[in-house]
Amino acid sequence: MPRFAALVVFLLAVVAPAIAAPPVDDVFALVPPNTAVCFVVQDLRGQSERLLASPFAEWFPKSAFGKAVLATGEAEKVRAGMKAIADGLGVTPEELRDDVFGDAVVFAYQPARGQDPDSGVILTKARKPDTLAKFVRNLNAEQKKAGELKEVRERSHRGLAYSEREETNGKKEYYRTRPDGMLVFSAQESAVQAVIEVEAGVKPTAPPRFAALRDRLGVPAAAVQLLFDPRALDGELAAKTKAAANAQEKAFLAQFGKVWAATDAVGVSLSVDRGAELALTLAVDADKLPKDLTALFAPAAGSTALWSVIPRDALLAVAGRFSLPKSIDLIAAFLGEEGRTGVQNTLNGGVAPVVGKDVLPKLVTGLGPDWGLWVTAPAKATAPPLPTAVFALRVRAAGSTDDSLGDAIVSGLDTVAHLLRLEYNKTHDDQFTLAEAKSDAGRVKYLKNDTALPAGVQPAYGLRGDFLVIASHPDAVAGFTPPNATSKVASAPLVRVSCKAAAAYLRDRGKELSGLIAGWTKPEPAAVEKELTEWLAVLELFDTLEIRHTGDGKRTTLSIHAEMAKPLKK
Repeated sequence: MPRFAALVVFLLAVVAPAIAAPPVDDVFALVPPNTAVCFVVQDLRGQSERLLASPFAEWFPKSAFGKAVLATGEAEKVRAGMKAIADGLGVTPEELRDDVFGDAVVFAYQPARGQDPDSGVILTKARKPDTLAKFVRNLNAEQKKAGELKEVRERSHRGLAYSEREETNGKKEYYRTRPDGMLVFSAQESAVQAVIEVEAGVKPTAPPRFAALRDRLGVPAAAVQLLFDPRALDGELAAKTKAAANAQEKAFLAQFGKVWAATDAVGVSLSVDRGAELALTLAVDADKLPKDLTALFAPAAGSTALWSVIPRDALLAVAGRFSLPKSIDLIAAFLGEEGRTGVQNTLNGGVAPVVGKDVLPKLVTGLGPDWGLWVTAPAKATAPPLPTAVFALRVRAAGSTDDSLGDAIVSGLDTVAHLLRLEYNKTHDDQFTLAEAKSDAGRVKYLKNDTALPAGVQPAYGLRGDFLVIASHPDAVAGFTPPNATSKVASAPLVRVSCKAAAAYLRDRGKELSGLIAGWTKPEPAAVEKELTEWLAVLELFDTLEIRHTGDGKRTTLSIHAEMAKPLKK
């Protein structure tokens, strides 16, 4: 079973929907001031309740993946081990989950500074302080009985008590518990003392620092969060910039430093409702951001109209909008004029000879903004088993009648195809031919070689309306229907994977596909088929996966959204 898939399922089993932000601010209030990163798990109690009552939880044991996991017997071993621990500690796993760690758990990390090593501290506030006290007391007793714990000593700092645990191997750990259920734990005594310093001087007149960062990122109710304070790394970035080895690296780090200085907060969050979403978010002070870098955080300019013609059941689809001049400017902003010169040299030396030097300026300004790439399963059961790939790029502005750019690109592709064909044919008995198919929509040119190419693959290209279309078969070019001038897509992903369609494809054509892959990579077809069957079990857990990007000028978010085969929430 693929390892990353098991990790995905484990994460989904641990975290479930969070509707409202739990009382984590009390914990944030004790985070030491030199903390750079906080890892937060919220509302574990509610998450577990919702997940266990969800359609996904009911269906999972019946799925192929669930049956494979349960058949190993590992789940039963885990349950037996947890029961044995619970019997010894007098606290059940459910009590630990709900009454000790059920509201919020925070791991705060402090990077090394000067002579001080790095450190980390775990903080949580138990809903039932008595359960926490019993857990700590019984854990110490059981470990002493087992010969693992040598002694527990009482310590004090700023008049507040904490404990030192010394194990028989000499390792020491430190913790503090409060009557209100707060637990502080660390392998470094200095980290526990730093929390006590905060506790002794805390003034609840303003939101805690990491609570403010969380709110700035706009993810207060995420089930799991990783929150970064950019200011904690300012010195390290400045030192790295100063020590840059060459001018280009220094220019890049200088521009990156401007973005970093304008960045207020960075966070990774996992939010779960009926589906799950993993998101990376950056929040910036727009007034501090250099004008030539505002495009990084600018609101999305709308989705490409190509999403209106990309099949919903495409196995994989990637589409968006871009501006080549703006992209070159952004490269120059980070790499200086050397970067701009490098791009220009590439265009002059690699592209201009193909399309013509007189066409190059029009190509830079005229390509796009719409582009898309998608892969679909064979339309018929009798068709060759390989999927069909299509790439479409706008080469003429909507409403324009100027075909010169598209014609120049097709002419350049003709040249490249002829050169590739001649180079191959000189040294091989099997021969490539450059053929042409005609249809009402226009001409399609394609390379053909039934010996060298897999069945069903004939690389093809042609113009369709305002778009250049390149595909793995001429029928895909001829069958492309351009979006019309009024096609609008208000919101769409950057990437979409139809796991449902991919699973159906593997079920229907997996055996044939295994034979093809085995022919290329040389393992036994049965081994390839077994691997594909394992991937099929993973794909069946999901409906769709999407990568999305959003921005409003103050925040930019890149996220992976998963719709499950069955909802994670009723």
